[in-house]
Amino acid sequence: MITVLTFIQYLIPVILVFMLTRVYKEYQKEKIEKAEIRKRLESPLIYDPETGMEITLEQAEKGTFIDHDNHNRIRTKKELDQYFDATERVVEEIANYLKVNNYSVFTLDEEHYSILDTISITKKYDTFDCQRCYKNLESNFLVLFPKVYIESTRQQIGINGFQILYWVKTTNFDGHYYLRPKTNLESVLDKIRQDDPFIIENFEIYPIKEEINILPLIHLLKKFEGLEEIEIELKENDFFIKTLVEPTMDKFLELERIIKTIASNC
Repeated sequence: MITVLTFIQYLIPVILVFMLTRVYKEYQKEKIEKAEIRKRLESPLIYDPETGMEITLEQAEKGTFIDHDNHNRIRTKKELDQYFDATERVVEEIANYLKVNNYSVFTLDEEHYSILDTISITKKYDTFDCQRCYKNLESNFLVLFPKVYIESTRQQIGINGFQILYWVKTTNFDGHYYLRPKTNLESVLDKIRQDDPFIIENFEIYPIKEEINILPLIHLLKKFEGLEEIEIELKENDFFIKTLVEPTMDKFLELERIIKTIASNC
């Protein structure tokens, strides 16, 4: 039988390899992004992301940007190839998908920001910038692409990139719960002593304010069992699902299928 001490001794080198691999990937990503930025700076023209047009530096200095009201404009492949780094390109590809699949650009107001400021999902970041937002016109939920930042320290690896955040308005809940992926150690310790208020596979559960209507809550959360690299928060009638890694189209579509089912029943 493997003891907890033996397991921890086995786990330490695995964690070290994981951390070193992540640091190397971040270094390679930063190197590529710097090369792309350098290439853009060498161009005599300036790209206007709103219109997709290129203007000269002289035009930009005179403020001669082109007015437009088409915020749902589809970005071309040429734009994506030439003006966006790898992560930005994925976000723009998802945005293109949204614009042709019954989503529309949406502007958050002060009430939205005040709610975002009070949830656990946002509080751990040094910066949580939600400039990009789209609204599903059928089921009335939001898709955001927050730009998040955590400064790197000796205790933690820094984060600087985009993520995906779904925001659904639910009904009949008054509790507040935060869920994040379990660590390997937590999974082992749960076999000795289960400390979660209920079980959702793969998630550690923090009851901030207990829900009276517990069975519908469990039924809702069960839809996300086994999914990786996401965190979940329910605060009364606001339900949030956010990725913990940079966006991919596959992850977006995987979550969208679940969110549409939930939103259509709210």
